[in-house]
Amino acid sequence: CCLPPAMMMLLRRKGTLRARASASTTRGRRPMPWRRLVHAQTDESSSEAEDRERLNRDMLRSGAATARLATMRSRHAALFEEATSRALTAAEARELNWIEHALGLLESLTAKRREADDLEELLSDAELKDEAASELEALGPGIVGLEAELVGQLLPKDDEAALAAALVEVRAGAGGDEATAFAGELLEMYQKYAVLRRWKFEVLDASRSEYGGVKAAFALVEGDDSYASLRFESGVHRVQRVPDNDARIHTSTASVVVFPQDTQERRSSDLPSSELKIETYRSGGAGGQHVNTTDSAVRITHLPTGIQVAIQDERSQHRNKAKALKLLNARVSGLKAEQDRLERQELRDKLSGTGNRAERVRTYNFQHDRVVDHRSHFTANSVARTLDGILLHDILHSLKLKAQDAKLQAFLNE
Repeated sequence: CCLPPAMMMLLRRKGTLRARASASTTRGRRPMPWRRLVHAQTDESSSEAEDRERLNRDMLRSGAATARLATMRSRHAALFEEATSRALTAAEARELNWIEHALGLLESLTAKRREADDLEELLSDAELKDEAASELEALGPGIVGLEAELVGQLLPKDDEAALAAALVEVRAGAGGDEATAFAGELLEMYQKYAVLRRWKFEVLDASRSEYGGVKAAFALVEGDDSYASLRFESGVHRVQRVPDNDARIHTSTASVVVFPQDTQERRSSDLPSSELKIETYRSGGAGGQHVNTTDSAVRITHLPTGIQVAIQDERSQHRNKAKALKLLNARVSGLKAEQDRLERQELRDKLSGTGNRAERVRTYNFQHDRVVDHRSHFTANSVARTLDGILLHDILHSLKLKAQDAKLQAFLNE
């Protein structure tokens, strides 16, 4: 990246273009005047943006970042050498591409920082300061963006976040019929959001209330970044609104739990028949002449965990059994993955941001037409657009940033 030709001519004539010393991301830097201009272009408050930039800069000049970059360079050289004598495996090729991308970001960031240093020196020049200030302002957001992207590449990878599937459980909580109606709206919200993200969304089982709401439901979501995004939905969701048949504001709740799903492992590891108790019985509820006439409903219990699944949606016992096995497999694998994750985390991590059932994570207030997330403190100013999945994306993005800040702070404290 270069300065405009006209400015370069002036710089050479005045002899102000200094010799550039070799730079790295680990050198100390004073706050640049353009940084405050970047904050006005984000949805975050100025203090939040400044805190995030400070964390990014501290991380990039930390000894841990220097060591990690040195390791990446060594690994890049080793993989490049290997590639000259044999074909790399798919995993090695992905690793090489990732390292090259990270080192490319570092190179771009170093070049832009040098350019910013040169422009900053010109702010004291009466003839060039206006043009230098304009160039510096235009350069600022790019530097901030490169710093954030490079930090994301250097932070330790979360293997579960890379999983391309999630099992979403939605259950009505306190509030009776209003709670079941709200649980149904949440389930529809996730389905609409999946459509927006081009994910596959499949309701594996749903227990409906008398008025069409949802008592409990399980849905399988498959697609890139699905678990990494939806995992923040775990917790207790609260709704405040006036029901159609009342004049007072009612508060109802629904709980959401999102389990990681390794689709390849789940498809290749059917549960042993010795661990299953399979029962058939006559289905009940609406369904006409086929209800209570044949043993088409299926109930399967996984004996080691006690998880039980009952399906009676289909008229065929074989189809009900297939659906029950699919749901049971997903629930068992999700429970195992969740237990493994909790075992690896410290108590502090489990209590901040995992969204366990005792946590009130979000409030949907119809009277004031706003949705407030109590973890990131993000406010979406439209309940309808949130339930349509549109503003849900902004809420999840705010939670991703908060999670990255926590991970970054932990990295700096190591």
